[in-house]
Amino acid sequence: MSAILELAALERHTINLPDGIVERALREVLGRGGSDGGFAAGRVDGARELPPAAADLDRILRAELIRPLGARRGLRFALAFMKAADGDAPPEDMFAPASMAGAPQVFRVIVNLSEYPRRVLLWRADEDAPAEEVLIPGRRCGAVHALHYVAGEVPHCGLNDALGSFLVSYEAPL
Repeated sequence: MSAILELAALERHTINLPDGIVERALREVLGRGGSDGGFAAGRVDGARELPPAAADLDRILRAELIRPLGARRGLRFALAFMKAADGDAPPEDMFAPASMAGAPQVFRVIVNLSEYPRRVLLWRADEDAPAEEVLIPGRRCGAVHALHYVAGEVPHCGLNDALGSFLVSYEAPL
């Protein structure tokens, strides 16, 4: 096992999602952003800003995935963001780095709601080792995958490719 994967976990979760809810929420989140040259991206920060279908999706994810995970780990999670992208990203938007200086000590859960896999680069904050690519599988047959890690210990960078993405992130303070 790699040093990075000792600090991050990828889990499969079975969730009962009503027909069409993910697609409606995806359109709502994309609608909160803009598009340029065939690339569209949108982001909603925090639960209070969620449009209707995205709010319904958040309630389901909280009930079926996030609260049980929080109970298992003794943590209280809050929605950090929902974000979506579609199309070929221009070079300046190809990478979505999240390697903040002084990153907060939070336990982060990134859920891939897209039907396509999401490529993420992870690295150790305290080493000069090269980044490792992790593939978060796409949503399929009632299953979603979530990447769990402690922000600050494991900086990451999402890769925006032509397949698009739809992610939701939850965080709990440590």
